[in-house]
Amino acid sequence: MSSMFGVRGTSTRIVTRLLAGVDLPADQADRVTRAYFFRFGEHTAFGYYAPPVLGLLGTRERMRRDAYRPLQDLGIDELRIDMILFAGMFSLGTIVIKCLEYTRTYDIDWSSLDLEGKRRFVIETQRLYPTVTSVHRILEEAEIVEVAGHQLKLHAGEEVAYPFVAINRDPLAFKDPEAFHLDRPQEELDRVLSWSTGFHACPFKDLSILVTVLQLDALADVADLRSHTFLNIEV
Repeated sequence: MSSMFGVRGTSTRIVTRLLAGVDLPADQADRVTRAYFFRFGEHTAFGYYAPPVLGLLGTRERMRRDAYRPLQDLGIDELRIDMILFAGMFSLGTIVIKCLEYTRTYDIDWSSLDLEGKRRFVIETQRLYPTVTSVHRILEEAEIVEVAGHQLKLHAGEEVAYPFVAINRDPLAFKDPEAFHLDRPQEELDRVLSWSTGFHACPFKDLSILVTVLQLDALADVADLRSHTFLNIEV
């Protein structure tokens, strides 16, 4: 049986190797992954609306003790630790998990796909189910923005949100946007905003797609991805 922690732990190990050149033992990767996952969940649930709860739970202290410090003890600096835990475990781990689910949902024979087909599968999965569903920014000065053909004046201090999960299903940008298609034209694939775009595009995009393909290839060597029994407490 596959599990969300098994997938995320493997992702953590891969990214640790790629970013820090450190071979993280499987049991240690599992402990770090579980610790960060639950503490991150607590921070997401209470950090904005009920921050005192984080103090009662000891969220920050436990995250540093159980997730950050074990990686620091291996000589990994804090910037790389942040990248390993978030980009590796959350972003990459979530992509792999959703791809596994979508092979069953859409009856995709992963082993029959060539490399380009696998790349398109990952991008189309992220179009429908982006790891980061939206990004936000706080205006530092007044700005005019256009929304649905209407100009709006925003003021300094106001927040602007870009909902990737909605933009990726825009019928003006994607034909049959609610459907899963592996044969979308390249111009549509280029419009997928799950990794953002332009100056702020995720530098991990191409690597995340490649590592996802490699992880799915490894699982497909064991059994057809559609036949994997998968335990995921997130759904």
